[in-house]
Amino acid sequence: MKKQILLSSFVFCVISSIITTTAAFADENLAADLYKPNRYFEIGVDSEAGGANNYFSTSNLLVKDLVIDFNQISNDISDDGLQFGVATHEKAFVNLNIGEKCRLSFFGGVDATGFMSISHDLFAFLAEGIEIGESRKVDVTGHFETFVHAGVSLQTKIKGFAVKFMPSYFVPLVYVPETTATGSLSTKETGEIKAYASAPVEVYSCVSLQSMLDDNKIPEIAVNEILSNGGFDFGLALEKRFFPSLDAGLFTRIPIVAGTLKHKASTSYYASFETNGLLGKLSDSEEHNSEHGHTDWEYSEEDFKIHRPLKVGLNASWRPFGGAKWFRINPMAAIAVRNPYTSDSKIYAEYSLDALISAFNIFNLTFGTSYLDEMFYQKLGFGFNFRVIEIICQARLAGTDFATSFSGTGASAYAGVRIGF
Repeated sequence: MKKQILLSSFVFCVISSIITTTAAFADENLAADLYKPNRYFEIGVDSEAGGANNYFSTSNLLVKDLVIDFNQISNDISDDGLQFGVATHEKAFVNLNIGEKCRLSFFGGVDATGFMSISHDLFAFLAEGIEIGESRKVDVTGHFETFVHAGVSLQTKIKGFAVKFMPSYFVPLVYVPETTATGSLSTKETGEIKAYASAPVEVYSCVSLQSMLDDNKIPEIAVNEILSNGGFDFGLALEKRFFPSLDAGLFTRIPIVAGTLKHKASTSYYASFETNGLLGKLSDSEEHNSEHGHTDWEYSEEDFKIHRPLKVGLNASWRPFGGAKWFRINPMAAIAVRNPYTSDSKIYAEYSLDALISAFNIFNLTFGTSYLDEMFYQKLGFGFNFRVIEIICQARLAGTDFATSFSGTGASAYAGVRIGF
């Protein structure tokens, strides 16, 4: 528990140290926007965080007598197994809107995402048991990544197209590549039972974790050294008003220069159990062996290259009532590649479909559905825009499965504030 607290404190300290060295910020929105901005100048912050799984809902867990029915779990979850996801995105920004041909933004923020999956085989075993002479195998996979980023975006208008350029500098903080832990259980007619599990762990970080993992101390943070190991990517977006009621465009973020993590910590967790007979084990009359733990942490310095996700997508804004802006439907679809150009890359899709109802551009109500950061969201939000200040809030049900995202298997919240004139 102490090491988990220290790891969280370490990430927080690194993020805080880096953010205080960046002077200007802006909202990192990849898509261009043809709508007239609400202010000529504004300073703002956005914050969102959430987590989800694809089975356990809040109502299942917050009960007086908690009962876990493995038969029910095995029947209900999909072949993908039990999945967990977490994501947080923190942003701060300054926007300067001189005119439709010059909309300038400076931005910075933090992105962290993680995902874990436990194979269905584990719950099938817990529900059904194992027959003599049979063997079972269980896999657990997961990954985690954290970035700090800062940059500038410039939107202009060329021949009816809103064109947006967005170069960004990013710094990777912590990265855990796709990792697979395995477990196996086998029995023989003689009554012999063998069980074994192993989980190799590799953590790449911007500073050495040795003092934290060995001595329970937060490592020294050299901000200048961390910032010098960043990478570069470039965003580009186009959007055009094709009809009075329809705007549509495309956007992309292309990784160009990889960021570098120079420190690696690795270990392997293990557990094993072996007995000549289960009844003997229960009565202590038979020999049995068991052990668990992890190997000593090993530390090394090596250059591990990492990019932020590559993204290519389409977006639109449809005003179905004669082009009136009081009701809009905003779809988005994209393809993303996690850590592209490497053997650890992973392709996944993202989408959103949102509707906005606006009353005189003062009160706004939004609702919609989306799949982002490998999690599904069902959203409901509102905003108040009083010109000099705008407040936006949104609550979301979440899940790593579309159907369960409606039942409270996860939650996410978003809040944003803009101040300007």
